[in-house]
Parts: sequence; C-alpha cells; structure tokens
Amino acid sequence: MRDGGVLQFKEVIASVESIVHHYEFACFSVMV
Repeated sequence: MRDGGVLQFKEVIASVESIVHHYEFACFSVMV
C-alpha cells in the first residue's frame, strides 16, 4: 500500500514537472 502511494506521488511529480517545462518553453518562445 505504501509502494502504491509512492508510485502515485511520483506520477504527480512527473506531471507537474512536464507542466512546468511546457510553461517555461512557452515563456521562452514568447521572449524570443
């Protein structure tokens, strides 16, 4: 059960990181 929580936590972190990278890429494109 604990492993499942860790897996879900990692999935949330991965999704947040992908959103952050997409946002940074969008800002970079606008600046350029």
